[in-house]
Amino acid sequence: AKVAALEAQAEQRKAPSGRVLEDWQREAMIARLRQESGPTKDVWFVRVANDPEAAAFERSLRSAFEEAGWRVRASKVAGFPLRAGVFFLAADETPPSYVDTALGALTDAGIEVSSGRGYRAFYEQRKRENPNWRGIDFAPDQDYVIAIGPAPKPEADEQ
Repeated sequence: AKVAALEAQAEQRKAPSGRVLEDWQREAMIARLRQESGPTKDVWFVRVANDPEAAAFERSLRSAFEEAGWRVRASKVAGFPLRAGVFFLAADETPPSYVDTALGALTDAGIEVSSGRGYRAFYEQRKRENPNWRGIDFAPDQDYVIAIGPAPKPEADEQ
């Protein structure tokens, strides 16, 4: 709890720069998320530790989901380094429709997302092969996660 409080204080002192959810992106996300007519509208987040920019970006995404009426089931800090970028990992090869809606909301907003399906089986296989392997562990009822890594470094030709 003490570490979380210190991290929150550090985030407040540092003005996040980098990824920002523009108004049009937020509106696009909310519009897509509100189209989901199924009974489940859950979202799970995990983000890289000690990165105020990633924390601020995750909060802005989380806020859009909440405004659209979705339930945030988890917002955790990863216990290991994450690659730069935004990752959308579906637990199963054929996820429920609301999972595709969540991914569609990110892509409608123009957010560059690396996505994959079948992560639960991948995770279990990797853990069998190497018990020390670290990945994002899914809860039994978790269908996906949005993982927020550090902001990608600008490409050389974009500078």
